[in-house]
Amino acid sequence: MKRLLPALLAAASLQAADTQLTQYRLLDQNYQELRVAYELTDPVLKQIQPGRMAAFLKVNYIKAHELSDGSYRLEVQGRLQGGGPVGAAIGAWLGWGAVTSTGVAVGTGCAKGGAALGFLVGGPVGAVVGSSIGTTVGIGLNLVVFKPAALVAGLAGGIAGGAATGPV
Repeated sequence: MKRLLPALLAAASLQAADTQLTQYRLLDQNYQELRVAYELTDPVLKQIQPGRMAAFLKVNYIKAHELSDGSYRLEVQGRLQGGGPVGAAIGAWLGWGAVTSTGVAVGTGCAKGGAALGFLVGGPVGAVVGSSIGTTVGIGLNLVVFKPAALVAGLAGGIAGGAATGPV
């Protein structure tokens, strides 16, 4: 497979009698001219108007395959549409961080609530015991509920961030 210089791909030979395309003339990466017969060209490429080739090449690329007889066949390949890695990283961080910070807030609330309830029931000693019980409940909630949810939210945020930042 030859790597082509796409800016020069639009150059084509035309028959003198009429404007029907007979072959494509293009350059490979070594600036060697390749001639490709119109019959060996991808049907999608045959439909592209010469003035629209630059826009076409922004979302597609063209491969030249050398055949056993030394001639070439042109094939159109679409570029994969994906998101930007920075947008995916930011989205993952935001999704994971939002759920994790909620879990920390719930865990802190459990500890403070346990301390307040313990103080009301048993004074200063009850506050220490209540805080310990509240912290244990908060850690359990974080491990069982919030950590798995944070991973899912991070994955969803990464996908959303990658999709929102457009193709690579």
